[in-house]
Amino acid sequence: MCLDGDNAGRNAATRTALKALEILEPGKSLQFAFLPDGEDPDSLVQRDGLGAFRTVLAHPQSLEHVLWHHLSAGLDLQTADGRANADAKLATLLNDIKHPVVKQAYKAALRDKIYQASRGGAASAKTNRKTNPNAPMVPAAIQAPQTYQPEMQGDPTVRLLVAYICRWPQLLAAHDEALGALPLPPGPLAELVQHLLRSYVAGNIGASVAEAAHYADDLLIGPHASTVAELVRSTGVGLLADETDADAAFTATYQQWRARMASRSSQQADLKTNFLDPAAWAAFSQKQSAKRG
Repeated sequence: MCLDGDNAGRNAATRTALKALEILEPGKSLQFAFLPDGEDPDSLVQRDGLGAFRTVLAHPQSLEHVLWHHLSAGLDLQTADGRANADAKLATLLNDIKHPVVKQAYKAALRDKIYQASRGGAASAKTNRKTNPNAPMVPAAIQAPQTYQPEMQGDPTVRLLVAYICRWPQLLAAHDEALGALPLPPGPLAELVQHLLRSYVAGNIGASVAEAAHYADDLLIGPHASTVAELVRSTGVGLLADETDADAAFTATYQQWRARMASRSSQQADLKTNFLDPAAWAAFSQKQSAKRG
């Protein structure tokens, strides 16, 4: 299930999780993907590209995580009263699970989380109070999970473009300059792109589809294997069929990215407009009218 990342979306996830308990079976469960706060799928794709939405879907939270958030929310599990409340909520939850194997698995997993929170939360709270005596004591168990943050993962569309190359290295014959022009911060992704370009220049990527496919397989066991595997998985490129028109997909995505960069540059230029200058204001107004038209 894909839901909004705000409180309403997370409450909906909890309600759904609780309703699903009685029909759970081994191998049949739920996962929950949460959108950035204030976004829906369309706005996210329009803003950051299809790769952003695929990234959200590729990092779902498990049913166990949602149930744990429900059990621990608002409770200080470092205290006996907090643990007693959590145990009571767990007993109610387990009564709704009909399948005995599933019930036992969730019982063991969630009780272990309660135990670990009661053991690990005290140290973090003590440290927090030492550095800030007036800070409220918030157990580690109920802190919200990290949400999707595009700035922490690089430009999603750029990641998608690199993933296309990893899946279909023969694209480099037509798009090596496009790949080389992508803005990449220092790190594993930039190192992977440099590796791809060096391999192409050295002639290590064969011209035929079969040779390129062999190179793609080698990427998954080479020095950048973990980066390639995460990239192909998180963007959804690994789920695309082998007969996908990869060149058309890459070209369309690259053109969308170029258009978005041009729009962003235009917006930045607008922010630098001297609105006290009548001529500059007139030019800006005309530009905005053209956009609306």
